[in-house]
Amino acid sequence: MKLTLTLILSFILSFNLSNISEILKEVESNGDIEAIGDSGLAYGVLQIHKGVIEDVNRYYGTDYLHDDAFIEVCAEEIFNLYLAIGINLYVKKHGKVPSTEDVVRMWNGGIYRGYRKESTEKYYKKYKEVINALEN
Repeated sequence: MKLTLTLILSFILSFNLSNISEILKEVESNGDIEAIGDSGLAYGVLQIHKGVIEDVNRYYGTDYLHDDAFIEVCAEEIFNLYLAIGINLYVKKHGKVPSTEDVVRMWNGGIYRGYRKESTEKYYKKYKEVINALEN
């Protein structure tokens, strides 16, 4: 357990989830905190689904509501907590921290297998396009 926490902290410090989330806000909603997508299922700037809220609440004993995704600071907290679960699962399975690509694809396809789904490759490509646009 101690090794896993060390690896997760190392990942968070080296990749900085807040940098990833800032890019994903553009990918997901063009920075619109009031965005509703996926036929009404995804809320807020990070387009959070109810299942993400349920996973976070179950894992951490929190009491977030789906509507909290419209509050940017809450959306960021949910994002960080959800991906921390995913990073932990990844480390336990693979014995190493995930790449930025793996984390971005987890956000799109779910923490359990999202990083392996072919459907999340296009999402990661869009993430890289946003980074390139911001750098130019």
